[in-house]
Amino acid sequence: MNKLLIVLLAVCLVSVHAFAKRDAPTQSDLEAKVADVKNKLEDFGKTLSEQAAKVFDPEVIKKGFNDMVDTAKQTIEKFKPASQGKPAA
Repeated sequence: MNKLLIVLLAVCLVSVHAFAKRDAPTQSDLEAKVADVKNKLEDFGKTLSEQAAKVFDPEVIKKGFNDMVDTAKQTIEKFKPASQGKPAA
């Protein structure tokens, strides 16, 4: 009985080893995945640089600041009391 159990375990071990070895990734698969990740990171870096250049463009910042100041100025003008030609006493 013990010999039969040992043979059965040996057969199972060989089967599991063959199955695991078959599914193990090869070196070329790993290199392809690393290259893919590298390309995605480079694309992300380029996209990030382009977006940062657009966001921090001095002309866009200047225009936005001027628009904000103009809007604030117009809002302040709306809340000033209208002079009716009578001097305040």
